[in-house]
Amino acid sequence: MIFLSDFLNAEVVDVRQHRVGRVRDLVVVMTEPFPKVTGVILKGNRKVRSLDWSVVRSWDNKELSLKVDAGSLQPHSRSDTELWLARQILDKQIVDMDGRRVVRVNDLQLSQVEGSTLVIGVDIGSRGLARRVGLEGLGRRITAALGLDWPQKLISWEAVDPVKTDVSSVKLRIAHTKLAKLHPADIADIVNELSPDDRSAVFAALDDEKAADTLEEIDEPQMQASILERLDVERASDILDGGGRGGRRRGAPRLPRGHGWWPDDHRVRRRAAYADRGRGDRTLARTRTRRRKRLLRLCHR
Repeated sequence: MIFLSDFLNAEVVDVRQHRVGRVRDLVVVMTEPFPKVTGVILKGNRKVRSLDWSVVRSWDNKELSLKVDAGSLQPHSRSDTELWLARQILDKQIVDMDGRRVVRVNDLQLSQVEGSTLVIGVDIGSRGLARRVGLEGLGRRITAALGLDWPQKLISWEAVDPVKTDVSSVKLRIAHTKLAKLHPADIADIVNELSPDDRSAVFAALDDEKAADTLEEIDEPQMQASILERLDVERASDILDGGGRGGRRRGAPRLPRGHGWWPDDHRVRRRAAYADRGRGDRTLARTRTRRRKRLLRLCHR
């Protein structure tokens, strides 16, 4: 098996075996079903350089060999959908879609597939931590001597969803497509385990209808209010509107008193008054208007 920890701090040499630097991070593009490695971040001589993955010839025993000499190296071309694995995924929270739980990334499994290097799995076990500090071999010997099993705890990348908020909205939309397929009750359970910023990041990536259903499944009004407060007014209004679904809602969320920024804000009231103009369906418009008025009353209780 190949892991991200096998690359980190590995020495990088050019085609003439001249030292170029050490690996600081690997860059991936969030493609489906597996992220693809497209670049390598180097550190050396107090500089940080980025190289395109296409110049990598091989890696072995903590050494990365390049196809070209150091003088011919070109910087890596950045993409709007790229992530740095060590900086933005390692040690961060992800959602285990199969287990419907939040877990910590201890290492990342890589694989060569048809000439591309892909991220295929996530190590969430203690072996991943031991591997990163160079103690996996010692741990295996100790557990073997004691007659104990020390299994790998790997999750396929297809079954996980990153939740960190230090990435752009474009990346979040790509990353959370898997999470959005869950039942709103499952998403609500996951949201309960996240930090306030991560909760808002998840809601920002859901469509209005799924976000509205998920908000209803959250039992704590204070948490509902906290999530909405971190979104912009227009987005919060769309979620409270339930994605424009007429009378399908079971009822507006009971938001606590003291969080009246959305009903008191003139922009939301104006949006409620004019949102249904020109749509032609007067029955649907009246239903939505009644729902908004009911929500405003509930928010002031």
